[in-house]
Amino acid sequence: MGRRGIGRLILFLYPTLVVLLSLAFLDKRPTRRQLAALAISYVGIALVVSNRFEGHADGGPFLLGVAFVFGSSLCYAIYLVAGSQMVRRVGSMRFTAYTMIVATVPAVAQFFVLEPMSALALPADVWWYAIVMATFSTVLPVFLVARRSSASAPTISR
Repeated sequence: MGRRGIGRLILFLYPTLVVLLSLAFLDKRPTRRQLAALAISYVGIALVVSNRFEGHADGGPFLLGVAFVFGSSLCYAIYLVAGSQMVRRVGSMRFTAYTMIVATVPAVAQFFVLEPMSALALPADVWWYAIVMATFSTVLPVFLVARRSSASAPTISR
């Protein structure tokens, strides 16, 4: 299995992390079936990752990559668990607005750090296309989904 395949496997550990975080912070006890799934998942990942070291000298960088991918999975699980609680408190529409602002600020900051101000000098048509695309393919769909979403906590199906 290649590095990308291992990365995908690790990324898809996020449901198990949601179960563990829900236990730790929401006092939500996992079922026996969920505990069995946790054990199988982590044993499988351990076997795949340990198999990668046989005959390879790039163990350090590989483990660093595993840690970064696992960190991404953990961040997403934290977002799901904490987000479910925030949605209950502030509602899905306000939560969606907050998350879009939080996601926009670093993207805009990165642009201003990496690009000169002259990069904003674009023809008016380009700006109109960007506004229409952002509105109809990002903002509107996200808020429509938020409007239809429920405030239920993320769980793994039983």
